[in-house]
Amino acid sequence: MSVRVVLPYRQVQLSIQEKEQAFYWSACIESVLRRHGITDVSTASPDDNAIATATVQVYARGATPKTYAECMLLEGPRPPDELSRLGISATSMELESMRLTDAKGKQLGEISYQACMVRRIPKSGERPEPYPNVLQDARWANRTIRFQIFHDSPGWEPLLGMTADGVTGTVGLRRKGMIVLGVPLGDLLAAGYAFPPLDAGYYQMIATPPNTEVEAAFCELTSRLADEEKFSLRRVPLWPEGKKFALTIRHDCDRPVKLRDMLSLLLFYRKHRIRASFGILQNRISRIQLRLIKLFGHEVNLHSVASSADQLEEEKRGLSKLAKRPIHGFHSHGGAGSEGFLGDRHYAWAQAADFEYAEMLGRSTRQPHAINRVIDDLPTTTRLIAPGVHFSLDGGMATDQHYLEHISAALPEVMAQGAHMVIMSHPDIHLAVLKSFIENLRLSEAWCASLADVCRWFSKTRLSNTDTTLDLGNAVAPSHHRRLSVTKGTRHSVLLPTKRITRVLAES
Repeated sequence: MSVRVVLPYRQVQLSIQEKEQAFYWSACIESVLRRHGITDVSTASPDDNAIATATVQVYARGATPKTYAECMLLEGPRPPDELSRLGISATSMELESMRLTDAKGKQLGEISYQACMVRRIPKSGERPEPYPNVLQDARWANRTIRFQIFHDSPGWEPLLGMTADGVTGTVGLRRKGMIVLGVPLGDLLAAGYAFPPLDAGYYQMIATPPNTEVEAAFCELTSRLADEEKFSLRRVPLWPEGKKFALTIRHDCDRPVKLRDMLSLLLFYRKHRIRASFGILQNRISRIQLRLIKLFGHEVNLHSVASSADQLEEEKRGLSKLAKRPIHGFHSHGGAGSEGFLGDRHYAWAQAADFEYAEMLGRSTRQPHAINRVIDDLPTTTRLIAPGVHFSLDGGMATDQHYLEHISAALPEVMAQGAHMVIMSHPDIHLAVLKSFIENLRLSEAWCASLADVCRWFSKTRLSNTDTTLDLGNAVAPSHHRRLSVTKGTRHSVLLPTKRITRVLAES
């Protein structure tokens, strides 16, 4: 059983981009289906002979079938002559956003193309005011959704509805074996897996890409076509061992951490079988603590202040040498001395430095995904992975300046969606709050994994059609016979990772 996403020829895609002054993100529809576990999928051109043998055919906007068969989804907007042949009448419209509903009127969420504010981060002093991101290529700035509202059409049933600014209508129709959309839904969703190059550090969204419910609905439409014809599309599991969601604790090491606090944290993670990711900012952690993090089986990644591709590669090389292990991913420091998150500029640097993953901000969806980029003037799905968008625990340095209540309130939805919950915490503040939150979780339902583990799982299970067996290595602390012997000054300590530590190193 298979899905074929059919795209128009390259020249047609370029022509659409020129006409609309917007990138043709529909070229990356396959990445949306793969994110939601439909992996027996490939992208084809109109003359590909394999199209006829596919279980489901998904025709992106601009691609017209030679014949109309069952198990076919047509992304909108569609040419008027094609709609006429199908017995459908429609009115063309343009908006910047709308809310989608299903056939029963249930709200699915808002759809729009992204836009954001940025702000420069000075090395010291007051931060300047945020401003809309400045783009050199106007195609990144497109906010217009070109769509069609369908009129009552004999033989067709309403499937999707929309509301916006007093406008309501039907934007999806179905009949046995065929679905016709009036909205470029695949384009909108795939655009959400990309981020424009940012003029300065990311500050906040002006318009946010579609949420998980809209994504899931699009993928279910594809599965439903196969179900109607008594076919079954194979869906790979969200997470290993039947876990309901994934949990990653990401520690940004911005400031020195007391050794006693670090040991306490590592022992706590060992007790609860948690494998965390420690993002290391330059010169902010001692070699002893770095060695402890490694010994207890956690990931070391890069917390970057880079302002160029060369600087990012240099940071990666330096941390890898210090940690004596490969560095798989990075995320941006938002404090003084950093550029902040730079969107597609960072993704270009990450690919040049051979990183496996990089962060993405400002999204309401929290599953990992492959990052889409514009390469050779057309959108393309890369093998660079973005993990789930993180929740920040820390709101400030004071004891009560944390977001525990917000994170706890979001947890039920995260679990229901089978999402990747990334909690960002600085290991020198709010540790008691973090530990309390973890102790009250149903950890038996969570896959407690590092960022590298999650991104590797996604690559293995979503970006290939192979089995889902993946050796993630040792996910807990080392075995009982391993010891770390360290001397600091006149104090000598032997750390036993599997037993309660009663002797600690002298503080610096």
